[in-house]
Amino acid sequence: MRLRDDAELLSAYATQRSEEAFATLVERHVSLVYSSALRQVRDPHLAEEITQAVFIILARKAGSLGKETVLAGWLCRTARFAACNALKAEHRRQHREQEAYMESLLHESEPGAWPQIAPLLDEAVAQLAEADRNAVVLRFYEQRPLEDVGRVLGLNADATQKRVSRALEKLRKFFAKRGVVSTTAVIAVTFPPIPFKPRRWRWPKQQRLPRLPRRGGERFDFNPHQRSIENLWPGPKQKRPS
Repeated sequence: MRLRDDAELLSAYATQRSEEAFATLVERHVSLVYSSALRQVRDPHLAEEITQAVFIILARKAGSLGKETVLAGWLCRTARFAACNALKAEHRRQHREQEAYMESLLHESEPGAWPQIAPLLDEAVAQLAEADRNAVVLRFYEQRPLEDVGRVLGLNADATQKRVSRALEKLRKFFAKRGVVSTTAVIAVTFPPIPFKPRRWRWPKQQRLPRLPRRGGERFDFNPHQRSIENLWPGPKQKRPS
């Protein structure tokens, strides 16, 4: 019995919905697709999902593939696209899980970590390279999500995560040299968020900067320290004596 070629099997499935024809195609090419997916994702379970997805795509597009299509080549190309999409989805999932893990640590930080780290924190952050320092300030001081940090720094999600992780590792080594032994996860959650502005803080009207003199006028030397600091942050008003 003559074996039908791929084009005949595809035509039989596209026009007659022959499950037997499609099963023959799957059996003939499944090893090719699976091995291609496995080389790219290096995960047997994920490679199986990709293989299934590729043949689902083939079933949907069977009617649009011309007789000149070399099915083996088309399947390899489709497996490549499916693997790339699967890896992107896997990376997004890992990022979401990492975010959730970091949030779960917010209330589980080691109780003795902050008193040890606090006196050294600003010095440690200052010694980082500018790119690492910016990443740390945005991610932990301002508590921005990784997507925002990457947008500000002009990096994609993967590069942003690597930048932040590398900066945390540098901080860990800095603290370790000074006798503070901790992990990058604990360091990440011990960063204090920027506090809200004190409710009583205001810039009093009488503290406005004077206008510069017009051309030809006398020189005005303004000393910002002429008035006491209490004017910038006044305490509760005192009652006048009766």
